[in-house]
Amino acid sequence: MQRRAFLLSTLGIAALPGASAGSRAPAGGPASAAGSTRAAEGRLVDSVVPTHPRLLLRDFDRLRSTVAAGGRPGVWYAKVRADADAILGRPVSKYVIPDGLRLLDTSREVVRRTYSLAMTYAVERDDRYARRLWDELAAVAAFPDWNSQRHFLDTAEMTHAVAVGYDWLYDVWTDQQRETLRTAIRDFGLRPGLAVYHSSSGWHTGDNNWNIVCNAGLSLGALALAQDEPEIAGEVLDAGLASIPRAIAVYGPDGGYPEGLGSYWGYATKYLVPYLESLTTATGDDRGLGATPGVARTGLFPIYLTGPAGENFNYYDAGGGSPQPPEMFWLARRYATPVFGWWGRLGADKNQVSWAQSPAGLLWYDPERDVDPVAAGLPLDHAFGRCEVATTRSGWLDRHAVFTGFKGGDNSTNHGNLDLGDFVVDALGTRWAGELGGDDYNLPGYFAGGPGGQRWTYYRNRAEGQNTLVVNPGRGEDQVVTAVGKLTAHESGDTASYAVADLTAAHPDLVEWRRGIRQFDNRQQVVVQDEIRTRAGSEVWWFMHTGATIEIAADGRSATLRRAGQTVLARLLSPGDAAFLDAAPRPLWTSPDPAGQNVNAGLRKLTLRLREVTSATVAVQLTPLRSGEDRPDAAPVTELADWGVGPAVARLRTLTVGGAEVEAFDPSNFTYTVSVAPGARPPTVAAAPSVPGGRIVVHQARDVPGQAIVDVIEPGLARGRYRIFLVTEPGPGSLGATIVASSDDGNVAANTMDGDLGTRWSAEGDGQWIAYDMGADGAVSSVAIAWYSGDQRSSAFDVEIAADGAHTWRHVYSGRSSGTTTQPETYSFAAITARYLRIVGHGNSVNAWNSITEVRIPGRTVEPPRVTPHLAKVTLHAPASLAVGGSAQLRVTGTMSDGGVADLSGSDVSYATADGRVAGVDVGGRLTALAEGTVTVAGIVVTADRRLEFGRADIVVEDPTKRRFVASADTYVNDGPNADRSFGSDTTVLVKNAGPNSPGFNRRGLLSFTPEPTREPIASVTLQMYGMVRDTNGTEIDVSVYALDEGFDEATVTWNTQAARGARLGAMHVTDSPNWCGADLTEALRAAVAAGERIDLGLDQDLAPGQQGLATPLSSRESSTKPYLLVRLETPVSD
Repeated sequence: MQRRAFLLSTLGIAALPGASAGSRAPAGGPASAAGSTRAAEGRLVDSVVPTHPRLLLRDFDRLRSTVAAGGRPGVWYAKVRADADAILGRPVSKYVIPDGLRLLDTSREVVRRTYSLAMTYAVERDDRYARRLWDELAAVAAFPDWNSQRHFLDTAEMTHAVAVGYDWLYDVWTDQQRETLRTAIRDFGLRPGLAVYHSSSGWHTGDNNWNIVCNAGLSLGALALAQDEPEIAGEVLDAGLASIPRAIAVYGPDGGYPEGLGSYWGYATKYLVPYLESLTTATGDDRGLGATPGVARTGLFPIYLTGPAGENFNYYDAGGGSPQPPEMFWLARRYATPVFGWWGRLGADKNQVSWAQSPAGLLWYDPERDVDPVAAGLPLDHAFGRCEVATTRSGWLDRHAVFTGFKGGDNSTNHGNLDLGDFVVDALGTRWAGELGGDDYNLPGYFAGGPGGQRWTYYRNRAEGQNTLVVNPGRGEDQVVTAVGKLTAHESGDTASYAVADLTAAHPDLVEWRRGIRQFDNRQQVVVQDEIRTRAGSEVWWFMHTGATIEIAADGRSATLRRAGQTVLARLLSPGDAAFLDAAPRPLWTSPDPAGQNVNAGLRKLTLRLREVTSATVAVQLTPLRSGEDRPDAAPVTELADWGVGPAVARLRTLTVGGAEVEAFDPSNFTYTVSVAPGARPPTVAAAPSVPGGRIVVHQARDVPGQAIVDVIEPGLARGRYRIFLVTEPGPGSLGATIVASSDDGNVAANTMDGDLGTRWSAEGDGQWIAYDMGADGAVSSVAIAWYSGDQRSSAFDVEIAADGAHTWRHVYSGRSSGTTTQPETYSFAAITARYLRIVGHGNSVNAWNSITEVRIPGRTVEPPRVTPHLAKVTLHAPASLAVGGSAQLRVTGTMSDGGVADLSGSDVSYATADGRVAGVDVGGRLTALAEGTVTVAGIVVTADRRLEFGRADIVVEDPTKRRFVASADTYVNDGPNADRSFGSDTTVLVKNAGPNSPGFNRRGLLSFTPEPTREPIASVTLQMYGMVRDTNGTEIDVSVYALDEGFDEATVTWNTQAARGARLGAMHVTDSPNWCGADLTEALRAAVAAGERIDLGLDQDLAPGQQGLATPLSSRESSTKPYLLVRLETPVSD
């Protein structure tokens, strides 16, 4: 048996297919500031060349010759010039912080404008572009700041932009213009950067994307000003060189990036590349940083983590699509790896100029470093060690190929989710098991990670929001925040591959959990299998999110998934007593459900619910079903330890259909889809074996749709079997529905005629289409289209029509949307008779996406696709509160998808409580209050077609001897650079006494309460706050509570305007474990609470001699764990 391991991370870059040992990477390993030979000769600033330009290039000669040669770079440059021409007529950027935190959109706009205008000026030498660039840079130089106090990424990116503009057009600017730009770079970029470098904590001490982006942006500014501001530039360069190696190191050992691909690999690499290149062009080399393990291989990360349908394995906070950035050209050139150039070329071909699709790619593209993965001999499968991520696929260059992504990983990774065991699956040109990606970064506490962090209250960050298992769900984290899952096995064969991970650390109730994902049957089918043992009988949920519709068989043992005209069959192989459910992608009734999070519209969740599990094997088989294919048998269940990849098989050398070579033929890909013209006979399939003496047996297709089979037989190898599926693409007369699209990303075609501008159809790529069947021939002379983000970008498209009985489309219109409105725009053409109309998209002015919110065809109607109404919503009727010992009857009602009242008589209705200690519920829905607290109760409905919906309600169980008064205002104040800044909207109240010698690190909390007056005697008053110590210098401290001499406004109060504090009232003890902490304030506040007076309190740390204050974040009223005064009465409240 011949077996191949996955492409191993331990290979040197020269061992990659298509790579050359002739890389110009400098000798030596990763360098720190102290480890660089050249740095040892003197300060880095002293080695900067005195001439301009020196950032990314030393002159523009190569750029001009590249553009003049035409070809592909000429086409790309035409996009750059078009962008520059468009900028000429636009106003300069404004100082806008739309979310109250970030200037980042403005910074990125200035980055894009700078590169487009500067590059176009360098090529055209037309003063209009220089003048417009000056207007832009002068505008941002006149900003009050570059937002360093709120969000330093904004500062770094703006410094990058202005540095490039200053450097590239240095000889164009006047002395006064240079002084203006120098001052801005120095005062708004370098000086705030030095303040961070001088502090003991901040982005410079971390190893995530912030480190690379901020160090790189500042260093480009310092390189630009090396001779003008040598002291501050030198200090910034040295500090950056000392800081950035720790962040570059995370690319090791094999090029994977811990924070994921879809957003943060691209962001970090976008800044790493110009940093390394500018060090080289400005000083002669990159101090060995480019030789850091993993950097030479990191171009593999986006290639392997992107599926054939163009979606990346977007775990964590990653976005959709796939980064194909121009920095790949630099990686291809620097490390002599041509497949990287191929990946970058795909992006440059399809995308318009943008912040992500930088014009800088023209500086690095080399047509000799552009080879696709088939020609490069790139293996189909790969595993990235540090990330614990594995991907497998059935072939390259085939949009219909089968692809899997699977991960263990570290839940505590920056931007991470609780997602050990997560997976995605692509087949037939679409994604079937999908990731949700990140949520709104401005949600309260979204980045408050760590144990007890508010980040884990949001569905998309929890295990239940991933394609994984949830064990014994509850309100807390549904995986251990610090858990790590390791890939323990991964193997690649000709017709099968698999990966297995040990995920036992995910939950304390697990004794063992191993999950594997396997491609088999010529890599055309997938099995996801779990082997679990628990400490006691446990409830286990299995989830798979999908943009497909789900139709579950009557016995619950299989489910048919349909999406974009394609079908996948899901079969439950084990356990034998389980059944599928079709659930909404929303938090379980046991989970937190904070307001404002994404509702995950257009998605469903294939679900299993297992109870009283002590030991189980859960195996689900996913089978793509093509037209003309018999349904394969269910696979036997085999223990993970016995998984294998089978023998090596014979292969073809050539494959033709109808006399033409199959597009993107690859001998390692055993399945192909070939389109045949409507009404045509099946074409003849022919093939040749890979070696002399091999034998070919061809079973020709009899019909279209249908399949041809080619068996190849070779001595010493198992029989190889290739399948060629012959299909007719949907067209006039064969759309299959009244509204059909070529593909979608979960935003489906029917959304374009639902009367709602808030929904859309979306598909990425040139040539994606959406078609409408108007039912019969009639006159058509226009179409009205509303475009998604139509006021921010212009979309290119064609309109085609066809009459009843036609088999081909007729072009009637080409154009672009205005880019000025989200409302429908009407596009007219000569009247023509038609039954069918198709809109063919060609991307937009920002990217390659085609996104339409609404379509109308004046004078014609399109009958919406017929959808059988289904249960869409369950409402639970429950009291808002109960007294301890009280009871109430729960009941549910349902609403159908068409708005009608649901008949639940044939459904299974049950009730549940998230905390049986607070309230219990019987099978009939009788709720009994048991103890003080707030509890979530649910009414759960499973319909006859196995659709799971539920209603939930929070019920307050009250102890009549207690009252709670939540803070009516709270904030903290900070001295030093933030002494005039307010923090009233933060989700934490930070407290730390750093002493008078550490300005900038002292923080005091402020709280206000407005209790209702009470006549009953008060036994006690306690301040309750949730929080922890988070400081490397200690684990516990007392936080003192003081009276304030006057009140405060949380929206405006600052360190400089805070009220004087009065008497010390008490203290609460806080440790490094997140928990509720209390301060007894009875004697001080009893009278004020009884009278209903406003109470204003301050928080600080009183330190003994030699004691050090500790950073103590306490939850604010903007969080889910709000501070409150607990008032205990001596007697129950009277009626």
